[in-house]
Amino acid sequence: MRIGGTPIQSANFNWDINFNFARSRNFIEEIYPGIDAVQLINGFLGDRVSGGWGSISARAKVGEEWGTIIGAKYERDEAGRIVVGADGIPLQVQNQVLGTVLPDYTGGIFNRFTYKDFELSFTIDWQIGGKINSITNMFNAYSGLGEMTVGNNDKGVPMRDAVEDGGGLKFDGVYADGTENDTYLETDAYWKSLFGLHEAWVYDASYVKLREIRFGYNLPQSLLQRTNFLRTAAVAVVANNPWLIKTNVPGLDPSQLSGDTRTSRNNGAWVDSGQLPATRSIGFDIRLGF
Repeated sequence: MRIGGTPIQSANFNWDINFNFARSRNFIEEIYPGIDAVQLINGFLGDRVSGGWGSISARAKVGEEWGTIIGAKYERDEAGRIVVGADGIPLQVQNQVLGTVLPDYTGGIFNRFTYKDFELSFTIDWQIGGKINSITNMFNAYSGLGEMTVGNNDKGVPMRDAVEDGGGLKFDGVYADGTENDTYLETDAYWKSLFGLHEAWVYDASYVKLREIRFGYNLPQSLLQRTNFLRTAAVAVVANNPWLIKTNVPGLDPSQLSGDTRTSRNNGAWVDSGQLPATRSIGFDIRLGF
């Protein structure tokens, strides 16, 4: 759906706006006789169907939404609490649905304001829903390089201090008998226990971002007439990706995620495996009409 118009129009000031909104649903009704599911290439280290450690994958299965992600989840009790073993490490359940790569909604809004010969325009993009798997964050935690591995624990003590000195971390969960978990793990052991536990590293891919902003000036005809060859001329400063307003994925812009092959991009890039940082650029735009 797309809506646009000019809410304000006067001799010196105009405001133009365009809004677009999309919703898509894709359910698999039939694949091929004798086949009810296929795994999707995702672009992790080339044309692979496995998303990486622990065999997380996305599939197209009859009766399911296209791009359903399958992997390991926390084991939980009937109350939804995480269940840990006697050692305080969460138990896992394999081959569980973790969501879908497809967003619920996508959209954007474009605004342009003009005042005499000046122009200001900007574009905001957004997405609601969808899931991505961040191998980058999993490795940052495993290696102790991520910011989530520093700070204080629930006792106000630096988590990297030894457990015997009040440091360490514990999972908010219960033992199999329902009693509250009170086992603190050394910080290194805590984060390493989450390696390959996909639920911990599958994120909501929703985001809101300022995609582009442009401020320009159109040279007046009184000046151009002196040149005898220019009909129009405009200069502008343009910024691309200046502001990621909202993201649920630490350190990652979900809109920049892309597979490393054409097939994986067509299948919906949902695995972040060492994603390069999003780039922010500022440039100048000169437009001349003869």
